[in-house]
Amino acid sequence: MAYSDLLIYTYSKLTGVAEMKSGRRSFVKGSVAAPLVLTVGPAAARAQSSTLMCLARDEQRAKSGTPKPAAMIAMDADDWLRIQVDLFALNVWQGQELKAVDGKHFLGVDKTTYWRLDESVFGRPSAAPTAYNTSNCTARKLGERRFGLVYVDQRGGRTGYAFEKNGGNPVTASCWTSVAVFRA
Repeated sequence: MAYSDLLIYTYSKLTGVAEMKSGRRSFVKGSVAAPLVLTVGPAAARAQSSTLMCLARDEQRAKSGTPKPAAMIAMDADDWLRIQVDLFALNVWQGQELKAVDGKHFLGVDKTTYWRLDESVFGRPSAAPTAYNTSNCTARKLGERRFGLVYVDQRGGRTGYAFEKNGGNPVTASCWTSVAVFRA
């Protein structure tokens, strides 16, 4: 044994490093003899699958669930994804005179057309598009708000709200959070 080996051996015995080196060497030798292969599925594929399942589950729940989600409600108290809608009083010019339009209105998803809100239909609000838009009338906020149901397509993109489905389906707020994270 060489003098340098003796020094390392003596030092190793005092500190316990020799046992650690020999343990590490046998581990390395063993792992070379039997290679280990780990496969991990892509996280993006699992996230997309989960998101699509969430959208499909919410679509089914909205179609067959009781109670069905209301298109508009006074308070955002349920778990469906909703958008806040301001109510307006509309006025139109007739000659030199400004005339009030009956009813409460809200601006549609196109941000141009006003919809008339009718809350007297069987206790559930209803609405219909009007001929009034942002260029042919004046609007004054009433300080009242409603929460309109948001509709989304199969990929999670918003298609409309309240009474403007545009081919979409309702989605829960928790599912939308998953969709928004996935799409980001």
